[in-house]
Amino acid sequence: MLKHKAVTVLFLSLITFSGIGFGCKPEGCTEPNSDNYDPEAETDNGECIPSRDKFMGNYNAAEVCPTGSFVYVAVIDTSLASDTTLLISNFADLNIAVRAEVFRNDFTIPRQQFNISSDNVFVSGTGGIDGGQITINYTLERPARTEGCTINLVKQ
Repeated sequence: MLKHKAVTVLFLSLITFSGIGFGCKPEGCTEPNSDNYDPEAETDNGECIPSRDKFMGNYNAAEVCPTGSFVYVAVIDTSLASDTTLLISNFADLNIAVRAEVFRNDFTIPRQQFNISSDNVFVSGTGGIDGGQITINYTLERPARTEGCTINLVKQ
């Protein structure tokens, strides 16, 4: 009987200390849109790094449109809306701030309306980051014409 109790205690001790037992769930970042997402983690450790953070900064912009090529400075900053939202200021050198939704290394610019020189203008597009360079493909809808443009942003 004493031998049976000793084996039971030893077995329970091994289970508890090996992590197989109770309360030993792997910790890590459980937010799928974070740069350090850990699909094995069951408990969030509070150290997630939002994917949008790598986009932040001042950029030299080189833009190509059917109407010409342009060079200017753009700024990407956080939005108070969520950890997945960016604001791209001086977008297309139009002195407007465009909202973008980030998922990992890519983002979407949902269709947004702006008033530029008394015209209602719509902007939409997509973009992504590769190293320190961001590429944005977007559509600019003006009353008289619609054009597709590409912006290459290089961090200053």
